[in-house]
Amino acid sequence: MDVFAFAAYGLLILPLIIRVDGFPNGAPTAACSTMKPGHSVDPQPISTSPFFTHIFNEETVSVDNVVRLELRARNGVTTFKGFLVMAFDKDDNSTTAKPIGVFQVPSDGRLIGCIDGDQNAVTHKLNNDKKSVKVEWIRPKTFAGQIVFRTTFVQEFNTFWVKTESKPVSFVTVQPTVTPTATGATPIPAISPKTTSPQPFTLSTTTSSPSSQSHLCWIMQMNLMNIRHWGLEKGLRDVLKDLRCFNIT
Repeated sequence: MDVFAFAAYGLLILPLIIRVDGFPNGAPTAACSTMKPGHSVDPQPISTSPFFTHIFNEETVSVDNVVRLELRARNGVTTFKGFLVMAFDKDDNSTTAKPIGVFQVPSDGRLIGCIDGDQNAVTHKLNNDKKSVKVEWIRPKTFAGQIVFRTTFVQEFNTFWVKTESKPVSFVTVQPTVTPTATGATPIPAISPKTTSPQPFTLSTTTSSPSSQSHLCWIMQMNLMNIRHWGLEKGLRDVLKDLRCFNIT
């Protein structure tokens, strides 16, 4: 085979090689704007896609949370070979909408930069059959609102779905919890019960005024008449003597 014949043969089989292999190492950045593979065929209707982007988070998440998603088949069995996924502001439906946020390194794929961005898209790195690819995405610090993930799935060279859309995810700012208190209220100090030790009963033998002394003598003489126990009676008589109470019975 001469050189010209070999070159002609190469030109004939080259489209077949491209047709079978496509982009085995992932989507090129040239596909970022349309998210459409350069396969020279029309995509399948989105409504017929057996694949979808599953969001693990709730529909409303804190602004500090990472969004975790999974690219997979609805039946969990059907496989795909290639993909391209990006996040977009849900309210931006223009043809020039740019992807936002950044992705972490996926479980099966690689990061690329799309439309003047960096690590804002994920694509496959091998065109082997995949049942699932898990991805994590981080929002821009200045973004507040709703985002959606748009994913292109490639099942075979002639079978692919462009820009399938996930459910929207809303970001909210979490306010710190504050326990309400009454305004102007003055805290009431705790009142500790005051313990008073019992004081022993004693009789003072100091000299008091005549009137008070005679009154005390009268009281004690009255009590003396009611005492029947000898020990108490004797003790009370001794007190009366010390007080110089007279007329002791």
